[in-house]
Amino acid sequence: MSTARTIPMLPHMHPEVPIGRVPPWRMDRLVHRTCPVCGADVTEGVCVRPDRLVVVRCLECGMAYLADIPDEGDLAALYHEYDAYKQLSSGRGSWLYRLSPLKPAEPHIEILLQSGGLKGRRLCEVGCAKGAFLLHARKEGASVVGVELDAASVRTLAGRGIPVEPEVQGEERFDVVCAFQLLEHLSGPGEFIRRVARALVSDGRLLLALPNGGDAERVGPNWVGYRVDLEHLNYFSVGTLARLLGMHGLHVEQFWECLQPNLPRRASGATRRGLGRRAQEWFGGMLTPPWHRGGSFNLVVLARK
Repeated sequence: MSTARTIPMLPHMHPEVPIGRVPPWRMDRLVHRTCPVCGADVTEGVCVRPDRLVVVRCLECGMAYLADIPDEGDLAALYHEYDAYKQLSSGRGSWLYRLSPLKPAEPHIEILLQSGGLKGRRLCEVGCAKGAFLLHARKEGASVVGVELDAASVRTLAGRGIPVEPEVQGEERFDVVCAFQLLEHLSGPGEFIRRVARALVSDGRLLLALPNGGDAERVGPNWVGYRVDLEHLNYFSVGTLARLLGMHGLHVEQFWECLQPNLPRRASGATRRGLGRRAQEWFGGMLTPPWHRGGSFNLVVLARK
């Protein structure tokens, strides 16, 4: 494998960008792993991230990933208090959103409605945070279950009457499994896909959303995805993801590339947005659905068993 000295070292993001925060990894406790798609251990270096971890590319299948990752203790500590680390909101939306009688459609719900519906279906969301998506699914008639580790989110889910588990249970069966912005975090994504495939009924659906590693293939080592969300361990393109899914009996039906990374930063001396500006941004977003906004930073994949 190429050493860190022979590949680009990427700079930190500006401190105002929350998703550019550098986790406190203990570099003397890194754990080596082979390619999470094909299992090979023949790589070339891509870049050194701002947290000093090295992104490599598998020479067998093309998968980009971290070969040396933080140990389970560091990862567990981060995810136990993940909301605080990422400075996430309550999941209720702004007061303007809650008061508005007109709300934009939830795009993942629309995909599921058009690909077989939700009424009477049993749906599990893995990494469900505070349950915003599950509330949408429940309104459409689905029976919902969440999988979540963050302590604050588990308390919120209980208050919303959403059953929550620490992982997908082997004996459970679902018509739909969803995982949004999760697969890139897992040290063993293949094991996760194996469990999901086992839990899905025949003709069941898996809906995934994750950063688009195909963007990195186009941009190169300076892709911004290597500088933000530094808890990510895997960088799937649609090709490498389709290969992993196929190994477990899941087949891609549709995929979408959409959106730009969310990197808010106020101009120097900027004041808080007034009501008029906030309303303009909100209603402008309603008129331009997320799937129509320019960009390819996000990858959404619908697969079926």
